[in-house]
Amino acid sequence: VVSIFGVDSDGTPYDILSEIKLMIKDDKVYEKSGLCLDGEIFKINKKVDLKTNEIALQLSFMRHYNEPSLMIDLKKYFKRHNSSKFEFTLNLDYCPYKGQWTVHC
Repeated sequence: VVSIFGVDSDGTPYDILSEIKLMIKDDKVYEKSGLCLDGEIFKINKKVDLKTNEIALQLSFMRHYNEPSLMIDLKKYFKRHNSSKFEFTLNLDYCPYKGQWTVHC
């Protein structure tokens, strides 16, 4: 299960996502779209072998600050954690002056 939601720096829920795509190579794309997607949950009912499959997340935003979509290679973050749960949080920072995203784990 992948849980994706927007939270401001003070912990307040924040509506920033307009589209979420979870892509698994050689499988299919799991996708949600709408005006506000905070708290969206993806459930994949089959086991995904991360040793042989690529998995990526594409996030699209409300574009209040002309922010571009962001593609995140989740496999590189899975490799950083030795837990069998593969649980981690990604923090996203956006610089509107440069139009660039930074991803922190």
